[in-house]
Amino acid sequence: MFKRILASIVIAFFIIGCGSPRIDTSSDEKMKASIEEIKKSLSDEKRKDFEDALKVVYFSKVNFDLKSIMALGAEGTAEKIKEEGKALISNKTADEVISEAKKIKEKIFEEEKKKALEEIKALEEKKEQAQKSVEELKKIVVGDLTFNREKNQYSSYLKPTIIINLKNNTDKAIARVYAVGTIKTEGREVPWIKEDFNYMIDGGIEPGETNTSSLSPNMFSSWGTANIGENATFTVKIVRIDGADGNIIASIQEFSEKDNQRLEDLKTKYINK
Repeated sequence: MFKRILASIVIAFFIIGCGSPRIDTSSDEKMKASIEEIKKSLSDEKRKDFEDALKVVYFSKVNFDLKSIMALGAEGTAEKIKEEGKALISNKTADEVISEAKKIKEKIFEEEKKKALEEIKALEEKKEQAQKSVEELKKIVVGDLTFNREKNQYSSYLKPTIIINLKNNTDKAIARVYAVGTIKTEGREVPWIKEDFNYMIDGGIEPGETNTSSLSPNMFSSWGTANIGENATFTVKIVRIDGADGNIIASIQEFSEKDNQRLEDLKTKYINK
């Protein structure tokens, strides 16, 4: 009885040991041949899984950054990568390679997710700050606006002038204003002029104060060169204000459409799954 049990164990051992072909990395030729042997024993679907898994495992120790790629030309570096890759797949079956690749990809995903969650948090904070900025900028009231162009004594170009009146209803002193000026005729989709501009305010605008500034845009810009049609109106949108210390008080420019798309992409990939 004992002999029969022992014989069964030995037979089972050899069946298990020999049932699944393994990768032989003792030489490049044997490695290639053993991989081909494994592939022949697999279904089409599993063969594709195995081929993909081989790449993941073999190159799992390689950093594909510019520095590492440049280092491949150094003596011994490429050979070292090759030997490390062979060691990672040595004596493994197809199932073991596929399983190892799955673990590696899961680890990579978790590392990526950790970084992504940090970026998501930063972008959410940036978005929240931008939303607060919108409310803060509403407290800057644009009053009287004037845009005119005069003939220049020393040039054929017209000399543009912007006169802008602002009231500061925030609780902070404002030193610099950033704005978008638009000159447009009602009924026309494309404005005659749409330009960013910014200016320092002499002495600033304290909370509750009103300021009128006269600006002289570059005569060679569209302010001086654009052909403006009849019945055009001039509007100004305040997009950023800086304080007396030079720091930003509020800005809708801080959270761009690119930022928003990046945030949505990260949330879709790492959270909304």
